[in-house]
Amino acid sequence: MDEKYSTILRNNFARFVQDLDVTNVFPQLRQDEVLSKDEMQKITNLPTDRDQNMALLDVILCKGNPGYRSFCAAIEDTSPHLHEILERGCMAVEGI
Repeated sequence: MDEKYSTILRNNFARFVQDLDVTNVFPQLRQDEVLSKDEMQKITNLPTDRDQNMALLDVILCKGNPGYRSFCAAIEDTSPHLHEILERGCMAVEGI
């Protein structure tokens, strides 16, 4: 994953852990072959939403640029406020 994308995710990690709903992003991530059924199962078996969100973000950070792009697409419709955070982060990093 490009350093700028991982930096944006890490800088906003707490907000994503608080606000993300993994069940909303799973379909897109599965369709794009970012997550396997096994990875999804491991994440959903965690006891709390917070644990699930943290695990998903950790996986996304390991999935490279395709994983990041799929994640962005998934939250664009399901969590527009989180998508906006990523967009602003990209603009800030790129100096726009």
